[in-house]
Amino acid sequence: TTPPGTTPRDVRPTPTAAKPYRLPAWPKNFRTVSLAHSSPEKSAPCSSACSASPCEQPRPQKVQLEKKPYDLIAVQTFCRDTLYLEADESERKKLLDDFVAAKGPQYRKGVEKYLFVDLQRLERYERKTPYPPSALFHDEPRENLVQLFGFPKGIKSSDYQRGDECSSAERGYLIRALVCDDSIRVTSSIQRELQRSRDDLWLAGACRKCLAQREKRTTSN
Repeated sequence: TTPPGTTPRDVRPTPTAAKPYRLPAWPKNFRTVSLAHSSPEKSAPCSSACSASPCEQPRPQKVQLEKKPYDLIAVQTFCRDTLYLEADESERKKLLDDFVAAKGPQYRKGVEKYLFVDLQRLERYERKTPYPPSALFHDEPRENLVQLFGFPKGIKSSDYQRGDECSSAERGYLIRALVCDDSIRVTSSIQRELQRSRDDLWLAGACRKCLAQREKRTTSN
């Protein structure tokens, strides 16, 4: 209803709280499984620092924190602006070898993973599924998977096999979840990750938040 003495034009809707921004995640079947669950059952409440009661977060036995992550933006730029523009197979292999030599061995798996992601986008377009058509590539993802990584010509995105490789964004999501254990080794690994990733605002912020929550949990026990 319109308050007395006002017109409908004068009444403005109440502003709603803005939703927090979240980095785009990989498609579900491309997400890296980084935690080994010790038990499928729910554990007891870990501390007052954990909002869940009982605590539903998995207690990790082994965490892949020592492996260096790759920069997703660098991989995307290489694939879209360099690799897809080259048609010769031998030149593609040379470009990939030079890129891995300059960046690090983890980038080879990063490129393979990103080619599968683009292949999934291509398959949706080929099936005419409601999906924005891309003018950035045509059949290049499938061609590069066959030529550079030895996959058969009929490769599909569903053939992707998960591995231990992860991007810095995925590493950040993993670190933000590591708040429900007392492992000194995990804490040391996160501190080393913070020292290595000071230029990465997302990953460094995830490390600081996780370390603060772990310290709060330690002092509350």
